[in-house]
Amino acid sequence: MNLLSLVYQFLIGGLIFAVGVFLSWTSSDYSWKKREDRLTLSYMLFGFFLYCVFQTLWHFHALGKI
Repeated sequence: MNLLSLVYQFLIGGLIFAVGVFLSWTSSDYSWKKREDRLTLSYMLFGFFLYCVFQTLWHFHALGKI
């Protein structure tokens, strides 16, 4: 049951993150033509992925599985 809460957290967090990126993209706040925008988006995606990995490892450590 504890693993389901972790998956639920990442699904909801990922959905909110994706909606935020999508809305800012459709309102022309971001553009692939600008180098700064590409870097910002790649840093945000990398940060979200790194956070997910860190939280998953921390969760498994708390459960005593690693």
